[in-house]
Amino acid sequence: MAGIVEAAEETLARRVTRFAATQVFQNLRTTFGPNDVRESPEVRFGAMVSGSSVVADEKMIAEILDRHPSAIGLDMEIYGLYTAVARATGAKPASLAVKGVADFGRSDKGPEAQVAASIFATEVFKGIVENLSIFQADLTG
Repeated sequence: MAGIVEAAEETLARRVTRFAATQVFQNLRTTFGPNDVRESPEVRFGAMVSGSSVVADEKMIAEILDRHPSAIGLDMEIYGLYTAVARATGAKPASLAVKGVADFGRSDKGPEAQVAASIFATEVFKGIVENLSIFQADLTG
């Protein structure tokens, strides 16, 4: 999977630039300001810590991330995907999770930030998947 992600760098750069110019993203920058929303969204690749429980305590979050210093984030939703893959019968399917971060560390994110994060995560996913060889096959002959 790592090679696919690295191969997607060029297509992702184009998608990031396009998304940064959208009205959805520009509205977020206006609403939250440049201190909370970068000029352009950022794509990070790395390990996520995921579990079945909601973690809302800042001390607990810090403790979990101290245990997993290479993790780039903590979330609950991706746990369902990993559980489904682990419980699959037969050959285990490959999995890839793309997480859009919407809260900027603030509780007042609102639905606009969630929508923007979802759209951007979808763009990142498409930028990675379009580099899979099955989508690059020559179907003309």
